[in-house]
Amino acid sequence: MFHNPICVRCQIEMKSHKNGVIVVDYAYTPAKPIKLWMADEWACPKCLNCVVLGFAEEPLIQHFENLFFKTLCDIPKDLRRNNFEFRGEGGE
Repeated sequence: MFHNPICVRCQIEMKSHKNGVIVVDYAYTPAKPIKLWMADEWACPKCLNCVVLGFAEEPLIQHFENLFFKTLCDIPKDLRRNNFEFRGEGGE
């Protein structure tokens, strides 16, 4: 069962803000993009704090696939979210 996320600061339910954002996972030092994920962005209607959740079960594409860098470059800026804390695939 899914429950809407709760804003800890405001203690109210967050609302769906933007469906279909693309999350870019980074790994390695220096950071390099390695995976793209579809997800949804939620926002607190009071303080406007946002979270990304509702990730797809599998990444859209990974760095070793042929069209990865073209797909990465084609993501509209308003849909791109970066995850620099991801530490899979050889990250620290």
